[in-house]
Amino acid sequence: HSAAQVDFRTTYSSCRDVNVVGTFHVAQLCMSSNPTKRLIHASTKNAKLAFEDGYATSKYVAEQIVSQVPQSSNIRLPFVAYS
Repeated sequence: HSAAQVDFRTTYSSCRDVNVVGTFHVAQLCMSSNPTKRLIHASTKNAKLAFEDGYATSKYVAEQIVSQVPQSSNIRLPFVAYS
């Protein structure tokens, strides 16, 4: 899942639906399918800069959602894109 609204000048509320709610729904879909579907969540170094801007905050919150998924699922957070 690498879809995101990217704008370093925007507010968290502007990015929330795509970056946070979208991640939540994709994770739910993967966990509810039989057999479970694999999801690799793509993040960026901006998630480590949480609360500096709306985009970074939304990516941080999305990572927190993915990190809370049970280990028995096929959802992983191994991919980080640096730019």
